[in-house]
Amino acid sequence: MDWYFKEEKKVGFTERILTRDDVKFVYEYETAIYRYLPADSFNPTPTYVYGDNIAILIWEPFSVIRIKNAALADSYNKYCEILWRQAKKKPKSAIHTK
Repeated sequence: MDWYFKEEKKVGFTERILTRDDVKFVYEYETAIYRYLPADSFNPTPTYVYGDNIAILIWEPFSVIRIKNAALADSYNKYCEILWRQAKKKPKSAIHTK
């Protein structure tokens, strides 16, 4: 993971991560900014929005659905912004690791 976060920093990339408020650990890197949602309302299916793309990860069986659509990506971005504003800046408890 060190390599990943170093590469993010090198290219000037940051990621905003919404996760559960009962999370056990988070990575403590400059490029990873976390906010926390109540565990009972958290969606366990990670969704990534980048450019005109949405990528949805499904764990069992592992697969990725990627959709390239500017209007849909804009809608997802707006939804993510709403969640980001509502999410808390501090979890109930978490161990920060590097």
